[in-house]
Amino acid sequence: MKLNILIEFKKAVYPYIKYFLPDASAILSRRIFREYLRAMRINRRSDLRSVVLPANYGIGMPERVVEILLARLSISGPRLKVLDVGHANAMKCHLKMIRDLPRTDMTGIDIAMPCFNFSKYYNNSLQDDVMSCALPDNSFDLIWIISTLEHIGMDNSGYSNYFMIESGAAVRVLQNMLRVVVPKGNILITVPYGEYKDFGWQINYDYERLQALVRTVNGLADVDQMYFAHTLSGWNRTDPDTLEHVKYYDEENKGAAAIAVLWLTKTAK
Repeated sequence: MKLNILIEFKKAVYPYIKYFLPDASAILSRRIFREYLRAMRINRRSDLRSVVLPANYGIGMPERVVEILLARLSISGPRLKVLDVGHANAMKCHLKMIRDLPRTDMTGIDIAMPCFNFSKYYNNSLQDDVMSCALPDNSFDLIWIISTLEHIGMDNSGYSNYFMIESGAAVRVLQNMLRVVVPKGNILITVPYGEYKDFGWQINYDYERLQALVRTVNGLADVDQMYFAHTLSGWNRTDPDTLEHVKYYDEENKGAAAIAVLWLTKTAK
């Protein structure tokens, strides 16, 4: 009798448990955000290019644990106008970082509609193609293209029906965003990096393809490059020649095994 009651209780309750328990993504976001706060304690006054990662930083975590730290360090003061490219499916840790920023005018742009209430984090949200959007010239101080460039021009059917498959998409994005950012303004770009791989929905950049992209902005922007890799001891800064044979899923850390970071400073005119 008691067993039957327990079975019936489980049948009635189990479908609703998911509404009370955090999902895996939420748990991961909390872990990433805690690590980000740990890194911020030693980087609060650092320039993005001199970032220092704590020991055992982000063990088993995806690249977002490095990316949100770099994004935060790119904010040099209040009242900046920031464009966040590819914001529609932002992780909660990314949104929490934005929420805690000093007063900033934050705009998101994506081909998809945000899957969250954007008004809590962004002043504005645009559904548009970043390759061809008609944002005014010199209208943003800073642009983030975080874990997004590798998807543009690829099969984005997992996010939206409004996309084009185009081999030169990344170049078009950089050209348009350099038009939109102010002179001496910055663009922060992160992409998965190591051994080249075309997944259909994204690519894993290698040195040859990344440098070909960098060459397209010669004379338009100064470019600083940084590289980070995940190992058994967590995320560390490294050199690109150590990543030649690193594959996207090598570290089984729910994301890229390594990333390349480009910090563009638009040439003053």
